[in-house]
Amino acid sequence: MDPSLRLDNLTRHTQGLARLAGAILGDPDGGEDVAQEAVIRALRADRRPSRTEELRPWLRTITRRLALNERAARRSRTDRERARSGADLAPSTDEIVARAETAERLHAVEGGGGAR
Repeated sequence: MDPSLRLDNLTRHTQGLARLAGAILGDPDGGEDVAQEAVIRALRADRRPSRTEELRPWLRTITRRLALNERAARRSRTDRERARSGADLAPSTDEIVARAETAERLHAVEGGGGAR
């Protein structure tokens, strides 16, 4: 294994990677998770940088892609949750009837008040 890809060399970059991912996600804790995943993926990668100076940009690319994927997944998850809860937010039949009765009473009061 290339010495630049030893775990200690990779983990030296995790704080910067976490800040990058946290900025993309708007979530520092989520950024730490993404940075850890980036290091794991780097260790498992088939293609690796050939020179030590290429390590940081390569790790940042992995991190950025993972963070963008996570952000998209979160948005998708949020959209699905909103869609599900939207059905729960629909008024019940009783609520619809109560609103209609209230509207009729208000209309009657307004109509009665205008006739005086």
